[in-house]
Amino acid sequence: MKIAGGFLFSLLLTSCLDNEVDLNAYGDAYLLVEMNGQDTVKGIGLHAYSYSEFKSVEVSVTGNTPMKYTLSPYLTYRQDFVWNTPSGQFTKTFPLAGEYVFNAVFTDNQTLVFYDQLTSDFILPPKMISSIYNLQNRAAEVEWEKVKLADAYNLKLLDLQGKILFVSPTYNNATTFYSFSSTSQGWQSSTSVPADGQKVIVEVAAYLMEKMQGQNELQCISRTRSEITWRQ
Repeated sequence: MKIAGGFLFSLLLTSCLDNEVDLNAYGDAYLLVEMNGQDTVKGIGLHAYSYSEFKSVEVSVTGNTPMKYTLSPYLTYRQDFVWNTPSGQFTKTFPLAGEYVFNAVFTDNQTLVFYDQLTSDFILPPKMISSIYNLQNRAAEVEWEKVKLADAYNLKLLDLQGKILFVSPTYNNATTFYSFSSTSQGWQSSTSVPADGQKVIVEVAAYLMEKMQGQNELQCISRTRSEITWRQ
Protein backbone atom coordinates (compact mmCIF):
# COMPACT_ATOMS: atom_id res chain seq x y z
CA MET A 1 0.00 0.00 0.00
CA LYS A 2 1.22 3.47 -0.84
CA ILE A 3 0.58 5.26 2.45
CA ALA A 4 -0.34 8.76 1.63
CA GLY A 5 2.51 9.13 -0.76
CA GLY A 6 5.18 8.50 1.89
CA PHE A 7 5.02 4.72 2.17
CA LEU A 8 5.49 2.88 -1.13
CA PHE A 9 5.42 -0.86 -0.61
CA SER A 10 6.92 -1.60 -4.01
CA LEU A 11 9.44 -4.34 -4.57
CA LEU A 12 11.66 -4.91 -7.56
CA LEU A 13 8.93 -6.34 -9.75
CA THR A 14 10.60 -6.69 -13.14
CA SER A 15 13.33 -8.93 -14.48
CA CYS A 16 14.66 -9.62 -17.92
CA LEU A 17 14.72 -13.03 -19.57
CA ASP A 18 15.49 -13.47 -23.27
CA ASN A 19 14.89 -9.73 -23.74
CA GLU A 20 11.33 -10.02 -22.37
CA VAL A 21 10.03 -8.50 -19.14
CA ASP A 22 8.44 -10.84 -16.62
CA LEU A 23 5.13 -9.34 -15.56
CA ASN A 24 4.70 -9.06 -11.81
CA ALA A 25 2.32 -7.30 -9.46
CA TYR A 26 1.28 -7.42 -5.81
CA GLY A 27 -2.05 -6.96 -4.05
CA ASP A 28 -2.78 -5.78 -0.54
CA ALA A 29 -6.12 -6.01 1.31
CA TYR A 30 -6.28 -4.26 4.69
CA LEU A 31 -8.71 -2.98 7.29
CA LEU A 32 -9.57 0.70 7.71
CA VAL A 33 -10.58 1.70 11.25
CA GLU A 34 -12.06 4.97 12.52
CA MET A 35 -14.10 6.23 15.48
CA ASN A 36 -17.70 7.33 14.96
CA GLY A 37 -18.73 8.80 18.29
CA GLN A 38 -18.11 6.00 20.80
CA ASP A 39 -18.19 3.29 18.12
CA THR A 40 -15.18 1.72 16.42
CA VAL A 41 -16.17 1.40 12.76
CA LYS A 42 -14.42 -0.49 10.00
CA GLY A 43 -14.02 -0.52 6.25
CA ILE A 44 -11.64 -2.09 3.77
CA GLY A 45 -8.79 -0.84 1.61
CA LEU A 46 -7.44 -2.56 -1.51
CA HIS A 47 -4.18 -1.75 -3.31
CA ALA A 48 -2.58 -3.24 -6.42
CA TYR A 49 0.94 -2.17 -7.35
CA SER A 50 3.46 -2.97 -10.04
CA TYR A 51 6.31 -1.43 -12.03
CA SER A 52 4.13 -1.93 -15.12
CA GLU A 53 1.11 0.31 -15.73
CA PHE A 54 -2.38 -1.05 -15.13
CA LYS A 55 -5.34 -0.51 -17.43
CA SER A 56 -7.81 -1.95 -14.91
CA VAL A 57 -7.89 -3.96 -11.67
CA GLU A 58 -10.86 -5.82 -10.18
CA VAL A 59 -10.89 -7.67 -6.87
CA SER A 60 -13.13 -10.50 -5.73
CA VAL A 61 -13.24 -12.64 -2.60
CA THR A 62 -12.79 -16.39 -2.81
CA GLY A 63 -16.09 -18.09 -1.96
CA ASN A 64 -18.12 -14.88 -2.32
CA THR A 65 -18.71 -14.41 -6.05
CA PRO A 66 -21.06 -11.37 -5.85
CA MET A 67 -18.51 -9.31 -3.89
CA LYS A 68 -16.42 -7.37 -6.43
CA TYR A 69 -14.44 -4.14 -6.25
CA THR A 70 -13.20 -1.97 -9.13
CA LEU A 71 -9.96 -0.16 -8.28
CA SER A 72 -8.86 3.24 -9.63
CA PRO A 73 -5.45 4.93 -10.03
CA TYR A 74 -4.00 6.41 -6.82
CA LEU A 75 -3.73 10.14 -7.58
CA THR A 76 -2.18 9.99 -11.09
CA TYR A 77 -0.12 6.81 -10.63
CA ARG A 78 -1.22 4.04 -13.00
CA GLN A 79 1.21 1.64 -11.31
CA ASP A 80 -0.89 1.92 -8.14
CA PHE A 81 -4.62 1.19 -8.17
CA VAL A 82 -6.71 1.50 -4.98
CA TRP A 83 -10.21 1.21 -3.54
CA ASN A 84 -11.36 2.35 -0.08
CA THR A 85 -14.70 2.02 1.66
CA PRO A 86 -16.37 5.42 1.07
CA SER A 87 -16.73 7.81 3.98
CA GLY A 88 -20.04 7.26 5.71
CA GLN A 89 -20.20 3.57 4.77
CA PHE A 90 -18.02 2.24 7.59
CA THR A 91 -19.81 -0.23 9.91
CA LYS A 92 -19.23 -1.87 13.29
CA THR A 93 -18.89 -5.28 11.61
CA PHE A 94 -15.63 -6.55 10.14
CA PRO A 95 -15.15 -6.76 6.38
CA LEU A 96 -15.05 -10.32 5.12
CA ALA A 97 -11.80 -12.08 6.04
CA GLY A 98 -10.25 -14.50 3.59
CA GLU A 99 -8.48 -14.60 0.24
CA TYR A 100 -8.79 -11.51 -1.97
CA VAL A 101 -8.20 -12.17 -5.66
CA PHE A 102 -6.77 -9.35 -7.80
CA ASN A 103 -7.47 -9.55 -11.55
CA ALA A 104 -5.32 -7.03 -13.41
CA VAL A 105 -5.21 -5.94 -17.03
CA PHE A 106 -2.10 -3.98 -18.03
CA THR A 107 -1.87 -1.24 -20.65
CA ASP A 108 -0.44 -3.73 -23.16
CA ASN A 109 -3.52 -5.96 -22.51
CA GLN A 110 -1.57 -8.64 -20.67
CA THR A 111 -3.44 -10.05 -17.68
CA LEU A 112 -2.32 -11.29 -14.28
CA VAL A 113 -4.03 -12.75 -11.21
CA PHE A 114 -2.53 -12.31 -7.72
CA TYR A 115 -3.75 -12.73 -4.15
CA ASP A 116 -3.68 -11.43 -0.57
CA GLN A 117 -5.05 -12.85 2.66
CA LEU A 118 -7.02 -10.59 5.02
CA THR A 119 -7.48 -11.41 8.71
CA SER A 120 -9.48 -9.60 11.42
CA ASP A 121 -6.42 -8.25 13.29
CA PHE A 122 -6.72 -4.48 13.84
CA ILE A 123 -5.48 -1.55 15.93
CA LEU A 124 -7.47 1.33 17.41
CA PRO A 125 -7.27 4.85 15.95
CA PRO A 126 -4.78 7.28 17.51
CA LYS A 127 -6.14 9.52 20.25
CA MET A 128 -5.35 13.13 19.36
CA ILE A 129 -3.81 15.10 22.24
CA SER A 130 -3.64 18.41 20.37
CA SER A 131 -3.89 19.72 16.83
CA ILE A 132 -3.20 23.43 16.34
CA TYR A 133 -1.62 26.00 14.09
CA ASN A 134 1.13 27.68 16.13
CA LEU A 135 1.30 31.33 15.05
CA GLN A 136 4.62 31.91 16.78
CA ASN A 137 6.30 28.98 15.01
CA ARG A 138 4.23 29.46 11.84
CA ALA A 139 3.59 25.73 11.70
CA ALA A 140 0.89 23.16 12.31
CA GLU A 141 1.67 21.04 15.38
CA VAL A 142 0.02 17.70 16.04
CA GLU A 143 0.43 15.35 19.02
CA TRP A 144 -1.22 11.98 19.62
CA GLU A 145 -1.08 9.07 22.05
CA LYS A 146 0.90 5.97 21.13
CA VAL A 147 -1.27 3.21 19.64
CA LYS A 148 -0.78 -0.29 21.03
CA LEU A 149 0.77 -2.64 18.43
CA ALA A 150 1.14 0.08 15.79
CA ASP A 151 4.19 -0.33 13.55
CA ALA A 152 4.30 3.17 12.06
CA TYR A 153 2.54 6.54 11.73
CA ASN A 154 2.11 9.29 9.21
CA LEU A 155 0.09 12.45 8.80
CA LYS A 156 -1.96 14.03 6.01
CA LEU A 157 -3.59 17.40 5.53
CA LEU A 158 -6.83 17.51 3.52
CA ASP A 159 -9.25 20.20 2.48
CA LEU A 160 -12.88 19.98 3.58
CA GLN A 161 -13.77 18.13 0.37
CA GLY A 162 -11.23 15.40 1.16
CA LYS A 163 -8.53 16.40 -1.35
CA ILE A 164 -5.04 15.51 -0.11
CA LEU A 165 -2.91 18.64 0.29
CA PHE A 166 0.08 17.41 2.28
CA VAL A 167 1.61 14.03 3.13
CA SER A 168 4.30 13.52 5.77
CA PRO A 169 7.00 10.87 5.69
CA THR A 170 6.24 7.64 7.54
CA TYR A 171 7.71 7.39 11.05
CA ASN A 172 8.35 4.50 13.42
CA ASN A 173 6.05 3.63 16.31
CA ALA A 174 7.97 5.78 18.80
CA THR A 175 6.81 8.99 17.09
CA THR A 176 3.88 10.84 18.68
CA PHE A 177 4.47 14.45 17.52
CA TYR A 178 4.76 16.09 14.12
CA SER A 179 5.13 19.69 12.99
CA PHE A 180 5.02 21.08 9.45
CA SER A 181 4.85 24.46 7.73
CA SER A 182 4.26 25.92 4.28
CA THR A 183 7.94 25.25 3.44
CA SER A 184 7.99 21.59 4.55
CA GLN A 185 8.52 18.78 2.07
CA GLY A 186 5.30 16.90 1.38
CA TRP A 187 2.94 19.39 -0.27
CA GLN A 188 1.27 17.69 -3.23
CA SER A 189 1.59 20.73 -5.51
CA SER A 190 2.65 24.37 -5.43
CA THR A 191 -1.02 25.35 -4.97
CA SER A 192 -1.70 22.91 -2.11
CA VAL A 193 -0.74 25.28 0.72
CA PRO A 194 -4.00 26.54 2.30
CA ALA A 195 -4.95 30.19 2.27
CA ASP A 196 -4.84 32.25 5.45
CA GLY A 197 -7.91 31.42 7.52
CA GLN A 198 -8.79 28.30 5.51
CA LYS A 199 -10.21 25.41 7.53
CA VAL A 200 -8.45 22.10 6.82
CA ILE A 201 -8.40 18.55 8.20
CA VAL A 202 -5.41 16.94 9.90
CA GLU A 203 -5.40 13.14 9.69
CA VAL A 204 -3.09 10.99 11.82
CA ALA A 205 -2.85 7.37 10.69
CA ALA A 206 -1.39 4.38 12.54
CA TYR A 207 -0.31 1.28 10.61
CA LEU A 208 -0.29 -2.40 11.49
CA MET A 209 1.70 -4.65 9.16
CA GLU A 210 0.85 -8.22 8.25
CA LYS A 211 2.37 -10.78 10.61
CA MET A 212 4.08 -12.85 7.93
CA GLN A 213 7.81 -12.16 8.01
CA GLY A 214 9.28 -10.84 4.81
CA GLN A 215 5.94 -9.35 3.72
CA ASN A 216 5.97 -5.55 3.64
CA GLU A 217 2.19 -5.38 3.43
CA LEU A 218 -0.56 -3.79 5.48
CA GLN A 219 -3.05 -5.44 7.77
CA CYS A 220 -4.73 -2.29 9.13
CA ILE A 221 -4.78 1.50 8.90
CA SER A 222 -6.48 3.25 11.81
CA ARG A 223 -6.95 7.01 11.59
CA THR A 224 -8.17 10.06 13.46
CA ARG A 225 -9.07 13.48 12.06
CA SER A 226 -9.18 16.98 13.50
CA GLU A 227 -10.08 20.36 11.97
CA ILE A 228 -7.69 23.30 12.24
CA THR A 229 -7.51 26.79 10.75
CA TRP A 230 -4.41 27.44 8.63
CA ARG A 231 -2.54 30.71 9.00
CA GLN A 232 0.06 32.47 6.88
